[in-house]
Amino acid sequence: MYIDILLLHHLMIKPKHGYEVKKQLERLFADTIRVNNNMLYPSLRKFEQIGAITKEVDTRPGKPSRHMYAIAELGKKMFHKLLREFPPEFAAHENEFIVRVSLFEYLQIPEQEAILNARTDYLRSQLEIITQGQSLTEGKPFAISTFQFLIKKLRDELNWIETLNDQLYSYKGGNSIENKG
Repeated sequence: MYIDILLLHHLMIKPKHGYEVKKQLERLFADTIRVNNNMLYPSLRKFEQIGAITKEVDTRPGKPSRHMYAIAELGKKMFHKLLREFPPEFAAHENEFIVRVSLFEYLQIPEQEAILNARTDYLRSQLEIITQGQSLTEGKPFAISTFQFLIKKLRDELNWIETLNDQLYSYKGGNSIENKG
């Protein structure tokens, strides 16, 4: 789902061809989020079929033609709907969370809070499970080190989310996509 959100967002910025979207997303996320053709082009076709995006053939003299995609009004509405939807099963997926946080300026504060709370609940449950598992590592230095790393990683993200929560009310953003034109 995060690929759909990113795709629609990039088309909101300006019309692009598929390869350009793919390369921009990979650059933006420094290869932490991989976008392959089997993810991108089915999404483009799906969105085109339902009228969320439009496709035009861009012909250039002496070069192969390309398909240029642009967002339609339905696509803008779908972007906001996809962005704010964050069921508990998505909270377990880092990419789903990171993409939404990176686009928080398109959401209202209650929508932002719901996403942060869902991820916090998931992380706390994982922290509890890992902390319990740590008790089984006595005398196993590599296992101890692994559990310590995992616990630190979870606590670091929980601290970051706490910082994000604090920023929600000091940041004057929180505008919905409808206000962004």
